[in-house]
Amino acid sequence: MSTEEVQEQYNTNTGKVFVPYSVDDTVVEASRGKIFTQEMISLLTSNPNKWYVVDEAYFSKDERAEILSKRSVYYTAGKTVQRKFGNIEYKVKGGAESVKETMSNGFDYSREAHAVRLYARWTA
Repeated sequence: MSTEEVQEQYNTNTGKVFVPYSVDDTVVEASRGKIFTQEMISLLTSNPNKWYVVDEAYFSKDERAEILSKRSVYYTAGKTVQRKFGNIEYKVKGGAESVKETMSNGFDYSREAHAVRLYARWTA
């Protein structure tokens, strides 16, 4: 049964009662991208007690929903890797800062942005 058929049956025949259905293995194995890659774990384990910026993102100050969403992604990634490896400590920090960028014509300019960063270290 296809996903569309299941959804049709779910919406018409069951009165909004969820009906479990099987899916292809590729759906379960798909990843939206890992923040803590194997290379990052190797870097942390080879340098115990040293903090690293694992990932960072910049937003306009008025993009509050996107900032909160990214913080949530970072907290979830940190908690997940902490459960897997008990020796990882993480912190999510953010704040306004001036970001220097270069235009296509070579001129530099600064703009105010809100940075969100995920820090981590391997504790010995």
